[in-house]
Amino acid sequence: MNRSDRIITLGKSLGKDPIIACIGSTKIISDCFGPIVGQLLTEKYRVKANVVGTLFAPLHAVNLTERLFSAVNEHPLSKVIAVDACEINENRDLIRIIDGGIKPGLASGKDLPRIGDISIVASSYKYNGNLHCLGRIYRLADTVAKLIDFMIAQSNEQSAKEQQIHSSYYRNYNTCS
Repeated sequence: MNRSDRIITLGKSLGKDPIIACIGSTKIISDCFGPIVGQLLTEKYRVKANVVGTLFAPLHAVNLTERLFSAVNEHPLSKVIAVDACEINENRDLIRIIDGGIKPGLASGKDLPRIGDISIVASSYKYNGNLHCLGRIYRLADTVAKLIDFMIAQSNEQSAKEQQIHSSYYRNYNTCS
């Protein structure tokens, strides 16, 4: 299965109203990737999903368990997309889509719970020390936000098809009785 088919398949598996956990802090440029994705999803793409973690209300180590638990309790049938970032020592940016959860905070020695039914991890180049190019992080975040918007569109299309089949079944069933 090629990448496009895999993304479409994962998108269709999301179901209705997924929770998108955009993990990161706004205090460090390299860690603000998740909150930027969350902000783009809510303001620019206006996705039909439950976004947890934005620039103004980040989802980070201190509040992650409580806020995610609250979102899952509110939407118990929703799948969770975990969005996080990590640093690499190569001068390139990578986006990995994982069919399963991730453990955020491992690089900084935190012991946080594994989260996500699907995970999207962006790896960005660590410049000298802790200096990162905000423009590069933003461009990567916008690419991931577009990807999530596309996946949710696939999910909504699948849900509409299932609803149509369901309605058709009951219409046919009622006419036969």
